[in-house]
Amino acid sequence: MKNKYLRTLALALSIIFSQFLSAQPCNSSTTYQQATTCQGQPYSFYGMNLYTANTYNDTIVLPGGCDSIISLQLFVIPIVYNNLYDTMCQGGSYIFYGQTLTAPGQYGDTLFYGTNFCDSVILLHLAVRQSQNDTFRITTTYCMTGGGGGGPRGYNFYGQNLTTSGIYVHTAALPSGSSCADSVVILNLTVGNAGGGGRPANVSACGASYTFYGQTLTANGTYSDTLISSSGCDSIITIRLTLNSQYYQPAPINGTLCPGGSYVWRGITYTQPSPGGGFGGGGYKDTVIAAGGCDTIFTLILRQGFAAPTINIRDSFCAGASYSYRTSTYTTSGIDTVYLPSTAGCDTTVILNLSYKSAPTFVLVDSFCQGSTYSYRGHSFTTSGSHFFTEPATSGCDSIIQVNLSYKSAPTINIVDSFCHGTSYTYRGNVYTTSGVHAITIAAPSGCDTVINLNLSYTTPPSRTMIDTICQGTSFIYGVDTFTTRGFHQFTVTNPGVCDSLLTLNLTVIRAPRLNVRDSFCAGAVYYYGVDSFTTAGTHTVLLPAPVGCDTVVTLFLSYKVGPPTPTISSSGNILIVNPAATTYQWYLNGSAISGATSQTYVVTQSGVYKVTTQSAGACAGISANDTIRNVGITNVGSDLFTIYPNPNNGRFTIETTQFSGTELIIYDVLGRVIYQKQLMTEKESIDLSTAINGTYHLVLKNQQFTRYAHFVIAQ
Repeated sequence: MKNKYLRTLALALSIIFSQFLSAQPCNSSTTYQQATTCQGQPYSFYGMNLYTANTYNDTIVLPGGCDSIISLQLFVIPIVYNNLYDTMCQGGSYIFYGQTLTAPGQYGDTLFYGTNFCDSVILLHLAVRQSQNDTFRITTTYCMTGGGGGGPRGYNFYGQNLTTSGIYVHTAALPSGSSCADSVVILNLTVGNAGGGGRPANVSACGASYTFYGQTLTANGTYSDTLISSSGCDSIITIRLTLNSQYYQPAPINGTLCPGGSYVWRGITYTQPSPGGGFGGGGYKDTVIAAGGCDTIFTLILRQGFAAPTINIRDSFCAGASYSYRTSTYTTSGIDTVYLPSTAGCDTTVILNLSYKSAPTFVLVDSFCQGSTYSYRGHSFTTSGSHFFTEPATSGCDSIIQVNLSYKSAPTINIVDSFCHGTSYTYRGNVYTTSGVHAITIAAPSGCDTVINLNLSYTTPPSRTMIDTICQGTSFIYGVDTFTTRGFHQFTVTNPGVCDSLLTLNLTVIRAPRLNVRDSFCAGAVYYYGVDSFTTAGTHTVLLPAPVGCDTVVTLFLSYKVGPPTPTISSSGNILIVNPAATTYQWYLNGSAISGATSQTYVVTQSGVYKVTTQSAGACAGISANDTIRNVGITNVGSDLFTIYPNPNNGRFTIETTQFSGTELIIYDVLGRVIYQKQLMTEKESIDLSTAINGTYHLVLKNQQFTRYAHFVIAQ
């Protein structure tokens, strides 16, 4: 009714002020409105039914000629879906807002909130559970909305109105005596709120209009827009707009651009003069965006400057000295460029071309004995090569003296010899006990000393390497020496007249092989390992002699196998059945094995004492108790409603019944699996199960009036 009221008010105002408006010059005015509607419900706006969120305009033509524009911003509140997860017992029912549900699935119901809220849809996710406990985990996000006079509406979770994020647990307790246990629903809830809605942001724009999320605003005022979120909750943006039409422009800045150079202003490099020459008619602009109020525009008037003439200077200085020009100092020759700054205009370029002055140089070539010292003009040298020093000059540049020295050739004698390791070597009264090069200097009465290089090495002694092995715990004997550990053992054998011989023994100790064997056997039996036999469980040690090498020590860990459960025989008519099931069977009659009787069941054909032995893979044999059978006779299995024959059979048999109409036949094996199923069509049906294995099978006939059971045996 709100929009109808506004339209009536606008029309009334147009009639009251029509004469005034016709006499006065006017402009079209715009009135801004905001409204909401529920998803799927129309909102009436001047004859239009609106379903989607947007901005809509309508123009009211007034009699005075000045139109009035109504601008509506419509928000659509989405339908709130509350998810409810629950279960019911198999074969039971579930009450959901007056509906009785008996099957799993998804069901919906709409809650009507009247004028304060939009409708809310309850979605029930119903599952069927067995007798054990069920736990359901739910993760969801819920956006909060206003609740009219009743406060905010939250997420409905089993009657709870949840308005904060968190983990909530609900236990669905069942009535006493129910076959199902309680179920637990764990909800991980994230609650969000629509963003915005607080104090409007102040926006000041310079100009006659301002663009706000697609709207062109031309008047001061408060405006809002909703940002639709693809995930999470929507945001509401509200601004308070102030429009201005003035820009702040300080006085222009003047600059000069020198040829080939650049000009940096407010972080920007310029290489061309600005167009024009006056304020507003040219120059470079830079706008500073203001946080509030209007922007500031700076102007640069950049003019072309003219380069000053270049100055060329040539000069020289002594090498090793320095040269000064204005505020710069130079120590090397070459061409350097100096820029002389100008207080106005462009800088002056100076090309400075420096060279060394010519200095007198003297060269001396001589030689001396290595290890001595050579002296010249107060300088001493102990190495060969070129040496330089400077003699100061009373005027001009200093003199450079170059001394080129080399070693004089000295006599050298090289002697190569050897001796036995551990002895000594004597030469010219010197005794040497190590190999290597030993230098001996013999002083000369004149000239350079004589150097003797004595290169000594050890005489290679005769050596031999022995490789052998022993078993762990034994010993190796060589001469008078006994060895019990592995590795290299060295000892010396004396040889008269020559160097002693070095003997190396590489001895390997072989660890006796060890073997751990774990096995089990049936209690009362004999366990054989090689030539040894054992009748008790436990740990036993066996030594296996080796024909070559070391003996093997075997540790035998024996245990008794777990005995099988004692087989029991049950009967169904003339059919004997043994349980539990095993891998192999053997039936006995009066103590003798029955040929071919190796199944879990046996059809008795004569009276006597029966027993059976069973054995599974890896287990001991089990023997049943004796079972005495008397008065053996084979009869057909049947009931008051149907007959099966023959029984036992080879898989092909006949079933007769007068109650075949609407009757279903189901056959199960001993594990409860359905192996055959059909609808009976006649009184006499032939059944073919020739591919089934031997054993006992259960047969069920059922329709809406009765259910009958029987069993039969297949023995091919």
